[in-house]
Amino acid sequence: MNLSFLRELYQRPGPWASVYLDATHNTADGDQAVGLRWRGLREQLAAQGADEPTLEAMDFAVNSGFAVDTVPAVGPPAGPGRVGLAGFAAHGRVALAEPLPRPPVREQATWSRRPQTGPLIAAGHDQVRWVRAVVDRVGGTLTAADAGHLRIDRDVPTAERYPKHKSGMGGWSQLNYERSTVTVWDRNVHNVVDAVTDAADRMGADVVIVAGDVRARQMLIDRLPKRLAGRIVESDAGSRAPGSDPSTLDDVTAEAVARVARNHQLELLDRYRMDLSRGRAREGVAPVSEAAWQAAVDVLLLTDDNDFAGAQPLQVWIDPADPRAVASDPSVLRGVGVSGVEQENAVAALIAAAAAGDAEVVTVDPNDLVLTEGVGAITRYATP
Repeated sequence: MNLSFLRELYQRPGPWASVYLDATHNTADGDQAVGLRWRGLREQLAAQGADEPTLEAMDFAVNSGFAVDTVPAVGPPAGPGRVGLAGFAAHGRVALAEPLPRPPVREQATWSRRPQTGPLIAAGHDQVRWVRAVVDRVGGTLTAADAGHLRIDRDVPTAERYPKHKSGMGGWSQLNYERSTVTVWDRNVHNVVDAVTDAADRMGADVVIVAGDVRARQMLIDRLPKRLAGRIVESDAGSRAPGSDPSTLDDVTAEAVARVARNHQLELLDRYRMDLSRGRAREGVAPVSEAAWQAAVDVLLLTDDNDFAGAQPLQVWIDPADPRAVASDPSVLRGVGVSGVEQENAVAALIAAAAAGDAEVVTVDPNDLVLTEGVGAITRYATP
């Protein structure tokens, strides 16, 4: 996961309210139930010292459902209406609000120096960028998303609308009519090709889904640049007809995105194992903290069953003014003149350091790889 969308959280001073809420609303009294759950979390924040303007900002975010421009999450949702919400606020302003594809394993409300983004990352908030085109012989509908947010959702302008069907009328004019029809199809698809190519290049799309009319989508695929060939997923699902059900195509999109995300994760795990033997990877809180402070972390790996909000999570020492200053021993920071050294949740501190150092963060299934203390790192260079 690229952490650019979290960077603002670490560039602003705290303290921060971090909230993970079960926003399930699959019953008649769903809104009331969500309100009651939020009230309990709100009281926890107030007890920890959260200021009223920040609590009021979170009130508004919860009541508005946080985000309105979200698209299907990676993998299937937990069930109809079963969703979660994650929000981060400070100084009377919500800086980030994100929907979750399923309720959090444990609802949380934390008032702390740094935002507690670990559960958001563990929830599978993936950064796969995708473009989807649903085409027919008239034109196409283009959708594109990254970081779980809709970036493009529009119809591609049609070049020509007539004639769009071969007639079978017979006679001397039949051949000319069919040639004219194919020409119109070709011009319309050309517009979609330009739109898809432009969107894929601008976003750096990881996957391009092509759906709709079988002849139109084949014409589109044949005309897309060769550089996109390895990223194309073709589907029979999807239609531009009024009233058509988009759910099957959404499932296809989610499966394609999940496959890309999984392949990326497996590639990183192979790289980690290889780099560990060559001195270009670290494992455990202390070694990873040292690499983070040296700005050497390229990819931060976290076990996805990390007890991010456990009663006694692993701690490190930080400089509140510099997210990159992380150490397992406070004397290390004091020795270089850092004043006001504070303790911090190790995962929260390492994520902050990764965001400051433009590193990627990946959550790892312990069945795939066991990490010492639930933490590992691929470094940019061999560190002593």
